[in-house]
Amino acid sequence: MKKDKKNIKYLFNGIGSSKFALVLIGLVLLFLIVAIILPQAEFFTAEQINSWQEERPLVGKIADTLGLFDIFNSHFFLFTIALLFLNILVCTILRFNKTGGLKALKGSGKIRVYGFLTIHFSLLLLLIGTFLSSSFQLKGSIVLTENQSFFDKEDNYQYLSKGAFREKEHLGFMIRQKKIDAYYEDGKHHLRTDCYIDILNKNNKLTMAAVKVNKPYNYNGYDITTSEIGFSPLILIYDENTGKKMGGTYFALNTSRIAGNRVYRDYFKFPFFENKIFFTIYPDYKEKDGNIIKTGENPVNPIILVETQNEEGDFIKIGHVRLKEKIKIANYNFYFADLKWWSKYIIMDDPGYPIVAIALWIGVIGLVIRYYPDIARWAKENENIA
Repeated sequence: MKKDKKNIKYLFNGIGSSKFALVLIGLVLLFLIVAIILPQAEFFTAEQINSWQEERPLVGKIADTLGLFDIFNSHFFLFTIALLFLNILVCTILRFNKTGGLKALKGSGKIRVYGFLTIHFSLLLLLIGTFLSSSFQLKGSIVLTENQSFFDKEDNYQYLSKGAFREKEHLGFMIRQKKIDAYYEDGKHHLRTDCYIDILNKNNKLTMAAVKVNKPYNYNGYDITTSEIGFSPLILIYDENTGKKMGGTYFALNTSRIAGNRVYRDYFKFPFFENKIFFTIYPDYKEKDGNIIKTGENPVNPIILVETQNEEGDFIKIGHVRLKEKIKIANYNFYFADLKWWSKYIIMDDPGYPIVAIALWIGVIGLVIRYYPDIARWAKENENIA
C-alpha cells in the first residue's frame, strides 16, 4: 500500500514538474516549426497542398497521414494541449499545498497567492479554449467580386480548416456580394472599408448586412469579417482574325504591400498562350517620362500594365490598356471592359474563441494582483529615498 502511494506521488510530481512542462512547450514549438515548413489548410488551397505533395511524394504522404497539413487541428496537437493542461493543474495544486493550502489565503502573503491562482486559472482556461477551438472550429476564407455569390459548401471555400472532431454540418447559406465602399484620405491612406452583402438561408430568408474590418457580422453563430480588398478587372478575349470571343471573366488580382504601397497584381495561364500573362492595376495614375505612376487607390482613372515572362524569368512589358480599350497579345485582343472591387472574407465558427478572450483578461488581472505588493513596496522604498 505504501509502495502504491509512493508511486502515485512520484507520478503526480512528475506530471507537475517543470521538466515535463519544458518538454511539452518544446513540442508546441515543434508544431510551430512544422506549420512554417509545411503548407497549412488555413492558408493554402487544397490544390496548392496537393501540388506540394506531388512534388515531394514521400514526405507528402507521411505528412498527410499524420495530419501535419492542418497541424493545429491534429490529434497530436490536441494530445499535447491536454497534457499541458494536466501539467499546469497538477503544478498549481502542488505549489498551492506547498505554500500552506487554504491557510495561505488568509496569511500575510495572501495577495500573492490569489495572484498566483488567478494566473494559473487563466492559463488553464486558455488551454480549454484552445482545445475547443482545435477540436470543433471551422475557419474558411472566400473572395467575392461585386455581384458574385458564394454557397456555404466545403468545396467552395478558398481555404478551409476544420477542428479534429467537428461533425457539425454546413448551414448551407448563400452570400451575395453587393456594394463595396473603400474610403481613403487624400486618395492614398486607407481609412475604412464597408462591404454590403445579402445572406440567404435554406428557407430563402434574406438578411442584409454590412461587414467592416475588425467588426465581424455574426450570422447564426458564424462570424463573417473582411480582411482584404482588391480589384477584379473584366477582361474579354477575342480572336483578332475571326472576331470570335474566346472567353472572359472578372480576374481577382492579388493585393500585396511593397514598401507600404498597395500593389494589385496577379498572373494567369491561358490555354492558347505558352507563357503566363501578368496584370497590374493602377486605380489612378499619371504619366511621367513615358512611365505610369500610381497616384491613388480609388478607381477613378484605371489602367492595366500587361506583361509576360520569358524562360529566364525576366518580365517583358507588352503594354498598357485603359478602361474600355483593348491590347493585342499575339493573335488575340484583350479588352478591358469593366472594373469592380473584391473583398476577402473570413468565415469562422469557433466555440473556443470567447473562452480564450476571457482567459487573457483574467491573466492580466492575475498579473496585477500577483505583483501589486512588489510594486507597492518598490514605490514606497523610492518615496523614502526621495
